[in-house]
Amino acid sequence: ARGTREATRPRPDTTPGEDGTARRLFEAVVGAARRAGPPDVLSTALACLAGLDYREGRWLRAHAAASESVGLAEYARRAGEGGSGLDGCLATLALIEAGLGRAHACRTHAGRVIDGPRGDLRPVAHAEAARALLALARADHATALGHLDEA
Repeated sequence: ARGTREATRPRPDTTPGEDGTARRLFEAVVGAARRAGPPDVLSTALACLAGLDYREGRWLRAHAAASESVGLAEYARRAGEGGSGLDGCLATLALIEAGLGRAHACRTHAGRVIDGPRGDLRPVAHAEAARALLALARADHATALGHLDEA
């Protein structure tokens, strides 16, 4: 039994609980999309990778990927080549900015999602969660609860 337990323990350089599978898949999609994919695919894959980096504590790397994802989604929307994932990219960026303490940028990006046209409500919930995180950082529990109620 001892040998089995040791064999199933994840290596320190892998994603806990997933053995790095999610990271490898996102990185593969990002690489393929950089070579030949439409901007929408790359923007969504970068936002997913940014979310993973955020959860793993690689916040500056997450911020860079999320910022790029927003730029690509905005480009795709302007060029008429998609851009449907822009709200998700903005919400991911807002959450990372909240964690980094970049209050103005977080409010700006979250506001674009919350005040924009409603389609998919998941980005709205994530943008409200980013606003709640900012409020919690200021120990403003009532405001945080209000944002969480909206989410």
